[in-house]
Amino acid sequence: MMFKNFLDSLKKSPLNFKPSRRVPKFWQKKSVFASIVPDLLLPFSVIYYSIVLFQSRRIKPEKLAVPVICAGNLTAGGAGKTPLALKIAEEIKKSSRKKIAFVSRGYGGRNKGPLQVDPSAHGAEDVGDEPLLLSRIAETWIGKDRLETAKSAVANGAEIIIMDDGLQNPTIEKDLSFAAIDGGFGIGNALVVPAGPLREPLMKGLKRANAVVFIGDDKNDELPFLSRYARIIRAKLQPTYAENLNVENLKGKKAIAFAGIGRPEKFFETLENIGVQLVDKIPFPDHHFYRRAELAELAARSEKLDCILITTEKDHVRLPLDFREKILALSVKLEIPDPAVFNVLLQPYL
Repeated sequence: MMFKNFLDSLKKSPLNFKPSRRVPKFWQKKSVFASIVPDLLLPFSVIYYSIVLFQSRRIKPEKLAVPVICAGNLTAGGAGKTPLALKIAEEIKKSSRKKIAFVSRGYGGRNKGPLQVDPSAHGAEDVGDEPLLLSRIAETWIGKDRLETAKSAVANGAEIIIMDDGLQNPTIEKDLSFAAIDGGFGIGNALVVPAGPLREPLMKGLKRANAVVFIGDDKNDELPFLSRYARIIRAKLQPTYAENLNVENLKGKKAIAFAGIGRPEKFFETLENIGVQLVDKIPFPDHHFYRRAELAELAARSEKLDCILITTEKDHVRLPLDFREKILALSVKLEIPDPAVFNVLLQPYL
C-alpha cells in the first residue's frame, strides 16, 4: 500500500514533489529514526529520482524572449523561496522600470491556468496562497504548465519573469537561479525524497544555482561544506508588521500561534524572538485550508485564555473572510545584510 501511494504521488507531479503533510521527523539529521526509516525508503528514492531524471532528459529547456530569474529551493517544504522571490522583485524595482511578472505553479489552488491572479476576484482556493502574496507586489501568473504560464505573462507585456519555485523544472531555461536554504533545517539527512528532503541529489542541485541564499542561523553547521561548492549569500527573515500593529507592540503580548507552513517551528521561534508570550503553538499541515470548526475552536480558546490569535501572512490569506479580522497575521521580509554578491548577480537585469 505504501508503495502504491508513493507511485500515485509520482504520477501526479513527478517533477514537483511536495508533501501534503508536515515535514517527517526522520528527514532531520538528529531524529531518532534517522538511521532506520531512511534506509527502508532508499529504494523508493531511487525509483522517484530515476523517473524524474528520465522525464527531464526528454525535455529541452526553452529560452524565452525575456530574462528568467528563479527563486527555488533544494528541499521539499518551506525554505523561504517566496520571500526570496519578493526580495528579487524589490531590488529590481528600485532601479528598473521593466515590467515584472511572477510565475508560480499555484500549489493548493484548483485553477490549472495559465491565469493572471486577480486578488479582488481570486482566493487561495483558486490560485494558492503564495501567488496572492506575490500579486501584492507585481503581476502574478499561475499555471500547472510553467512554460505556457511564462509565455502568457510575456505575451501580456512582462519584461522580466521571476519564478517562485521551479529550480528543478526542466521546461524553461533560466538566466539566473537562486536556491534558498533554511538555516534551521538545512539539507536534513541529505537524501532524496521520500528517504530525505532533497528534490534531487545535493551536488546536482547546487550546480543548478548561481548562488545559495542561506536564511537564518546555521544550526546544523552546514555552511563550511556548502561554501566549498556554492556561492553563499547570507540572509534573514525580519518581522515587519502584524496587521495594523507595529512589531514592537507585540512584545509581552500573550498569544496562541498557529501555522500551516513547511516548518511551523520557524514561525513560532520568530514570535518568541520578538518577545511574544506563546500560550500555545499549534502546527498544521503545509498549505492547510482551515475548517470553520477548527478556527472557531481556536477563537474560543483564545477568548478563554485572554490572548490574541496570530498566524503567518501566508496562512492568513487561506482563512475565511470573517475570521481574518479576528486573527493577526505576522509579515516577514527577507533581508540581506551584505548584499554585494546578490547585487552583482542581479546587476544585468536592473
